[in-house]
Amino acid sequence: MKTSRMGLGLAVVVAVSLAVAGLGAAQAPARPAPAGLASFPKEPYAGVTVLRDVAYGPDAKHKLDLFAVTAPRRAPRTTVIFMHGGAYRGGDKDEAGNFDYDNIMLWATRAGMIGINMNYRLFEGAGFPAQETDLQTVVQWAKANVGKYGGDPNRIFLFGHSSGAAVVANYATMPWFKRDPAVRGLILLSSIMDNNYYDKPWAYYGTTDKKALEALSPQTNLAKSKIPVLMGHGDNDSVTVLAQMPTARAKLCAAGRCPRFVVTQGDHSGVAHAIGGWGGDPTFGNAAIEFIEETP
Repeated sequence: MKTSRMGLGLAVVVAVSLAVAGLGAAQAPARPAPAGLASFPKEPYAGVTVLRDVAYGPDAKHKLDLFAVTAPRRAPRTTVIFMHGGAYRGGDKDEAGNFDYDNIMLWATRAGMIGINMNYRLFEGAGFPAQETDLQTVVQWAKANVGKYGGDPNRIFLFGHSSGAAVVANYATMPWFKRDPAVRGLILLSSIMDNNYYDKPWAYYGTTDKKALEALSPQTNLAKSKIPVLMGHGDNDSVTVLAQMPTARAKLCAAGRCPRFVVTQGDHSGVAHAIGGWGGDPTFGNAAIEFIEETP
């Protein structure tokens, strides 16, 4: 079945199911393929049901896109929730022709999974832990709703890029949040790992105290967690990432929590575009699928 933003043949069914769930999804005209992604398909995407701008909370930023394989499947599908980066202050799930994350959603559906691409509150006026709380809300939304689209509400992976990866790690491992057993693993791409060695002011956390920032660092809390983790970065990544991620891996290994670690080709933004292999090296995307398949 071919689909538009709400699915041409599925529009009535989707509208009814969303109304029952108390949700809404906005319609918008089809967009061109994102710039720089070679051979990227144009929307509507064949075999994929796409819901755009579904509200998961009261804030204007509380919107998500859901991508699901149209064909039915006997076994329920794993769900991947993706969080974009932007130094806690910028970025968007759906910047057409710029930093478009549809490629990660199509990577997920091509592997037989459900993809959820979320927006969240940015730190001006919404400091820590607003972004972690928004992620927690999306996890709860997914558990309540993915079953309608063939998903398994008890098998969710969290995937973040840049500051989005730090938020993913924070939510899943910090003592502020109760570990949700539905979240089976974390995928951290080009992540901030140590808050005391970042090249921007930490307005999001509202403190400059080194001990407090260390306690809020992903590497600190990951070292205390048992959740499975895949980490990686580009070979031409930002100076911050190239300095932090290998150091964080060494610290986790020293704590007996050695994560899977992958270096792929590309710069800080390009590695996210290349997940499915349309615009670059698919090494990290392939490793992420393997990680998901092998994680109970």
